[in-house]
Amino acid sequence: MQSRGISNSPYSIFDQLTFSDDLFEEKDRVKSLSEKIEIVKQTVNKLDEEYGILSLTDIVWNHTACNSEWLQDHPEAGYNLVNSPHLIPAYELDTALLEYSENISSLGYKAHVQSEEDLKAIIEGVKQHVIDKIRLWEFYVIDVKEALSEFQAALDKNASVDKSLFENIDIAALSFKEQAKLLADKGLYNKGTFGQRFYKKINIDIALAFIERLIETEAKYESVNNDSNVSIDDSSQKEQLDTDKLENTKDNHDSEPKYTLESISSKNTLIKKNNELNKSEDKSEIKEITSEKVANIKPIEVNEVKPEGAINEKSIHEIMLNKFKAIINEVNLPFYKLYDDEVIIILENLWNRAKYLKLDPHGPNQKEITQRVPLVERYFTRIPLNEKTQKHPKGSLAVVNNGWIWNANPLQDFASNESFSYLRREDDSPWLWDHMTKYTVQLASLFHGIRIDNCHSTPLHVGQHLLDAARRVRPNLYVVAELFTGSEEMDIKFVNHLGINSLIREAMQAWDSHELSRLVHRHGGKPVDASTYTDVDEYSETPCCIVPLVGSNPHALFMDCTHDNETPHQKRTAEDSLSNGALVAMSSCAVGSVKGYDEIYPMTVDLVNETRPYKLYEKPLEIEFIRDDKYLTGLPSSLKALNAPILRELSDEHGKYTEVTLPKEFPSGSITLLKTKVDKHNSLDEMLTSGADEVFKELNLVDLNIVLYRCGSEENDLIPGHGTYNVPGYGDLPYCGLEGFMSVLRPIMKENDLGHPFCANLREGHWALDYVVDPIKRVMSQLSPCAYEGSSFIQSLALCSVQMYGIVLSTGLHPTEIGPSMAAGLPHFATAHMRCWGRDVFISLRGLFLTTGNFEAAKKHIIGFGSVLKHGMIPNLLDAARRPRYNCRDAPWWFLQSIQDYCKFSPEGLDFLKTPVTRRFPKNDEFIEADDPLSYKYESTILEIIQEIMERHACGIHFKEWNAGPNLDHAMTDKGFQIDIDVDWETGFLNGGNQWNCGTWMDKMGESDKAGNKGRPATPRDGAAVEIIGLLKSTLRWITELNKTGHYPWNGVELKGIYKDLCNSSGEYQDYQLRPNFPVAMVVAPELFDEHHALQALNIAREVLAGPLGMRTLDPNDLAYRGVYDNSNDGTDPSVAKGWNYHQGPKHETIHTITRHLLRHREVIETDLWAGLPELTNADGAFCPYSCPTQAWSAATLLDLFDDIKKLEAC
Repeated sequence: MQSRGISNSPYSIFDQLTFSDDLFEEKDRVKSLSEKIEIVKQTVNKLDEEYGILSLTDIVWNHTACNSEWLQDHPEAGYNLVNSPHLIPAYELDTALLEYSENISSLGYKAHVQSEEDLKAIIEGVKQHVIDKIRLWEFYVIDVKEALSEFQAALDKNASVDKSLFENIDIAALSFKEQAKLLADKGLYNKGTFGQRFYKKINIDIALAFIERLIETEAKYESVNNDSNVSIDDSSQKEQLDTDKLENTKDNHDSEPKYTLESISSKNTLIKKNNELNKSEDKSEIKEITSEKVANIKPIEVNEVKPEGAINEKSIHEIMLNKFKAIINEVNLPFYKLYDDEVIIILENLWNRAKYLKLDPHGPNQKEITQRVPLVERYFTRIPLNEKTQKHPKGSLAVVNNGWIWNANPLQDFASNESFSYLRREDDSPWLWDHMTKYTVQLASLFHGIRIDNCHSTPLHVGQHLLDAARRVRPNLYVVAELFTGSEEMDIKFVNHLGINSLIREAMQAWDSHELSRLVHRHGGKPVDASTYTDVDEYSETPCCIVPLVGSNPHALFMDCTHDNETPHQKRTAEDSLSNGALVAMSSCAVGSVKGYDEIYPMTVDLVNETRPYKLYEKPLEIEFIRDDKYLTGLPSSLKALNAPILRELSDEHGKYTEVTLPKEFPSGSITLLKTKVDKHNSLDEMLTSGADEVFKELNLVDLNIVLYRCGSEENDLIPGHGTYNVPGYGDLPYCGLEGFMSVLRPIMKENDLGHPFCANLREGHWALDYVVDPIKRVMSQLSPCAYEGSSFIQSLALCSVQMYGIVLSTGLHPTEIGPSMAAGLPHFATAHMRCWGRDVFISLRGLFLTTGNFEAAKKHIIGFGSVLKHGMIPNLLDAARRPRYNCRDAPWWFLQSIQDYCKFSPEGLDFLKTPVTRRFPKNDEFIEADDPLSYKYESTILEIIQEIMERHACGIHFKEWNAGPNLDHAMTDKGFQIDIDVDWETGFLNGGNQWNCGTWMDKMGESDKAGNKGRPATPRDGAAVEIIGLLKSTLRWITELNKTGHYPWNGVELKGIYKDLCNSSGEYQDYQLRPNFPVAMVVAPELFDEHHALQALNIAREVLAGPLGMRTLDPNDLAYRGVYDNSNDGTDPSVAKGWNYHQGPKHETIHTITRHLLRHREVIETDLWAGLPELTNADGAFCPYSCPTQAWSAATLLDLFDDIKKLEAC
C-alpha cells in the first residue's frame, strides 16, 4: 500500500511511511500524509464496524526500492563497501559484468541471444573480459613478490632468528606439502579482511626461523648419506624419514650431531633442494599457475657439492630465498584452489541465471544484452553522487541489493563477512532501526494484522524488536508470515521466537493430486479415521487414562492461490479452480484466497506492469467472456448444481460398507460433499477387543513368542522364504508377530500420522491383515502386555522373556528334538549354532525365566546344558548339543549359580537336585557325534553334575578344543585353542586362560590381518577373573550350606577375599584395569567384601564407568580405551580394526546395570522398534549399529533388580 519505487513493484517500497497516491481518489491525493493516514484508518474501521471484516496488510522489512530518497541521506542503512568491505570483490565483479554487458558487441559476441551456443560463448568470455580483468585471485592469496622482497630485506639486515620456534621439529622429515602447512600454521596471518587485495601475509621472522631450521635438518640427512652418495630422493630412505615426524625427544637430539648455518658453510655439504625433493609428491595437487599469479621459481641444481669454505653468506641467502620462494608458492596452492572453485561457481551461476533471463520459456525472455538490460541483474545499487551524497565516503554509495539464496540457512546473514555468497556488519544503522520501527508501528495502529513478507530473510532479533513495538500499540495483533526455511524445525523456531499466529501455505504449490492430498491432510485437522493414543496412569490410586499432549504443527493460513502462484488454468486446468478451492475451504485452519481466483482470471497478475483494475461481478462464477482493455476479466464460467450421489448400505464377507455411486453427469472439476458418522457403541474398546480372551487363553509362552515376536531369521528358519512384513516406502518390520506391527503403530497413534506409509498400505489393501492369522487380526491394534504385575516398564521387560524364547528348526536344546530355546539377542543371534550361548543363557535365566515364573523353560535349559557337560565345563555355543564348543571359563559358574537360583525360586526346590540328566558324551570326554551308539548312554543327577564340575576344576582342566583349527575358528591361533584351568591352593583362586584366548564374557577376538590383530584377543583376562571368583565363592557357600543340612554329601573348599579385576594374568597391568566385573562378585558373594570398601568401589564405578544406558567396559582414562565399536573397520589401527575394542570402552547392557537412573532404559524399551534393550552402545550412550537391538541379559538383569527390590520391600 506504500508508495512504490522505480520498479513499480508493491514489494519495492519507495517510502515506508507514505501511502501510494493511487489508493486515494484524485481529490485526496493532494492531502497531507497525516490526512491520508486518517482516510486509511476510517476505511479500515468502517469495514470492521459495519461489515465485521478485519484488515490485514503486508509488511516488508528487509528491502527497499533502489531509488528510495532516504538512501542518499543514510547509505549506512544498507550493506555498502565502507561498513562491509568484504563486499568489495563482489562489487568489482558486478561492475565488470555491467561493463562487459555494455561492450558485448564490440568484444565480438552476439548482443541478441538466440541460442544456448550464443550464451555459452558469452559466458566463456567472462573468464577473460571480467574475471581476469579484475584480477580476482588477488583477494584470496599471499603476494609472493612482496613476501620475497620482505624476506630478502630481512636477510640483508641479518635479522635475528628465534630458533626456539622450530627447535624440536625435524622439518626435513616432512613432505613438501606438510612443510608448507607447518609454515602456514605458524606464520600465516591476516592484515585486514577479505575484500582487500593480498590481505593474507606471512610473518617474515617466523619464515626466517623456518627456512633456517629446514636447511639445518636437511644438512643432517645430507651428511649421513654423503659418503655413500645416496640421495634423499631414494624411496627407501624417504620412507624411513617419514617415520620420524615432528616432535623429536630431547634425548634423541642430544645424541645427534648439531648443524647450524655456520657449520654448514665450513664443510663439504650436500645441499638438497625442496623443489626437486618433491617433484614426485602430491601430483594430484599440482596444477598450472600463470606467471602473473605466482612468482617464478628458478630451480637450483640438486646434489651440488661445494668445496669447503666456498659457500659464502651470499650463497646461503640465495639458497634460503629460493627455498622460501618454493614454500610460499606451496602455501598459496590451497588458496588458488579455493579461488578456482569460486570461479567455477561464479560461471555456473551466471550461466543458470542468464539462461533463465534470456532463453527459458518461463523466463522474461530478455534477448538483448545492453547496459540497461545487462547479462544478469545488478547485485549493487549505485547511489548517485550529487550535492546531497558527496558528504559520504565514496564506497558507501555502492549498496548491495536484496536477494534470497535457495536452501540456505535463514539464520545466517549471507551478506556478512562470514559468507562468500555476497552475519554481521561492522557498523549498525540507528536511523534504520528507528525508521523501520515507525513503519511497523504505523501499520499495527491501522490494521488488525500484518503479513510479514519474506520472513525467512529477516534476522530473528530484528523481527522480535519490530513485533514487540507493534504489539505495544495492538496487543492482539494477528501475525501471519510468508516463511520458507525449507525445514519444519526451522519454521517452528521462527514461529516460537516471533509469536507468529499462522504461516502462509499454498495449495497451488502441489504438483499432483497426491501432494495436494498431503497438504490438505496436514492442515485439515483430525480426519474421521484419526488415530488416538492413551496410556494408563500406573502410579495413580484412581483409575484413569493419560492422553499425551501432542505438539501441533505451526498453524496455517491455507491459501487456494496467492499472487505469487500460477493459477489453476496455468498449472492444471481452469476447471480445477472449484475443487481446489473446496478442498482448502474444508480444511480445519485459517483459509484464504486471492482476488481474481473466483473470477477464474487465467494468469498470474503482473504486479509491476499491470495497471487495470478487476471488473466487479455480482455473481463471480457466472461470467460471460468479454475482452476488456480497461478491466481484468475472468474466463467464461458458470456454477451448476448436480444430482447427489447414490448411497447404498451393503455387506460382504468383510462386513458392512457403504457404496457411493456418482451421478452420470459429474464433469472434471466437480465436487460432492459427504458426511460420515460412526455407529454408536456402549463401549468401543469392548467391541474391538471382543473375542481376544478366547483367542489367547489357550496360548502358552512359546505360542506367545510366535504371536508377538519372531524376527525375520527365526521365521525363515521355521518357514523357508518367509520373513517379516515389508511396508512399501518404510521397510521391514522388526518382528513377524504383533509387536512388529505395534512398533510402527505406536508412533502413528501418538502423532496421528495417517500419512505414514503403513497407513497407506492399509488403505490400499488387506495385505497386512492377511499376513496375520484371522483370529489375531481382530485384536492386532488392541493387544497390550498385561501378563505380569508391576509398571508398564516391568511388563515390557518381562515380555522380553517371551521375545527371546521360541522355536526354530535349525537348533534347540537337543540334537534330535525340536523345542524352544533362548536366543542370546536379536536379530544377530537368532538361529543355528549362534542362537544358544551357555554364558548368555545362564546370566539371563534368573531374570527372564525365574522372576517371570517360567520355571519349565529354566529347567529345560539347565538339563539341556547339563547333558553336554564335558571336561567339567558347559559349552559356550550349544549348537543343539550336536557340536558344542567348550571355550569359556565362566559359563560353568553361571550355570551353577542358575541351579542355585532355580532351587530357591521354583516350587520344586531342592528336589530338583535329584533330577536325572542323560549325558551326551562318554565319561572319558571323547568327542562323538550325536548319533553315535555311545551317545546318551548314562545318567547323572543335577547334584552329581555340580560335584563333577567342582572336582574337575579342583584337579585342573587341560585340553585342546576338539576340531581345533580354521574350521572351528578362522581367527584363533593354535595356542588359543588350548584350555587350561588350575586352582591356586594358596588363595583358592581359579587361574585360567592365556594371552591367545578369551574365556570370559569379554571375549572379542582380533580378526584383522591388515591391522595385525588377528588371533589376538582384545581382553584375554587370563589369570583369576573377579566375577568367576565371586561365582565360585557363591557356589561354595551354597554347597557348604547344603552339606550342613544333609543335601550335599561332599565337602567344599573355602577361599579368601579379592578386589582386582584379574589376578595373576600374563599382562600384569591388566590386573589393575578398572572394569565393571567386580559388582558381579559383590552380588553373588557379598561376604567377600568389606561394606565400606565395597561402597567406595561402587561409587568409583558409577562415576567412571556408568553411562546413559550401560556400563563402560573400561575406564575412559585407560590407554587401551576406545569408546566407539565399529566391526566394519578394516583399517590398520589394531586397537579398533574389526571391532577389536568390543570390550575396551563401549557400554554393555550387562549384569552391572544396577543404577538408580533407569528412565533412559524405560524410554528405550518402550520406544525402540525391537521393544528391548540393546547389547551395547558406543561412547556416551551413542547408538551402535553393530549391536543387537535387543539382548537377553540386558532385560534379564533389570528384572533381577526389580525382583530384588520387591523382596526388599517385602522385608
